[in-house]
Amino acid sequence: MPPVPPAGSGIEGNVVELLLAFALVGQSQADGCWTKVAPRPQYSASDQVRDLQSRIKTAGCDVVGLAFTTTGATAQESALVWESKPQTLWLLRVDKQGPRWEKWSGATRERILADNPADGFTLGTHTQGKGRSAMSLPAGGFVKQHAPGTFDAALPENCSAPVPAGKSPAFLTKCDG
Repeated sequence: MPPVPPAGSGIEGNVVELLLAFALVGQSQADGCWTKVAPRPQYSASDQVRDLQSRIKTAGCDVVGLAFTTTGATAQESALVWESKPQTLWLLRVDKQGPRWEKWSGATRERILADNPADGFTLGTHTQGKGRSAMSLPAGGFVKQHAPGTFDAALPENCSAPVPAGKSPAFLTKCDG
């Protein structure tokens, strides 16, 4: 790759800098496993199903995440996280009421892709709760990597896991206060 001209060296330099910036941003999202949806007043279950189906079709990932913020009367941060191996779909929510979660067991790739968006998620056994979820530690780490600090209160706590080595992302919730 040729060197980037110094800033202010004409329009060509600015165009090259812009293209380089877009290339770097594209690399961080190129895998398609995590998507941040633009904030909106509401994000219906049918829209969530459609968007998740689209991500699962195009991404060859064991874990797929879809994060979104609703800005209506009760603003909240939410994330849909699908784990292929345990065949589980999680919906994490964090708002002024605290952390909440929903879980669908038996959420196979085929079942999600065949689900009818018009009636929301109908994937199998559904449970819900408040506080920390029982999401797998790898999936929890995936969420922490892509949305640091946003969903910590809803993720599992693992105090006995080793500290990540080198420049690895810190996936674990701090247990020492």
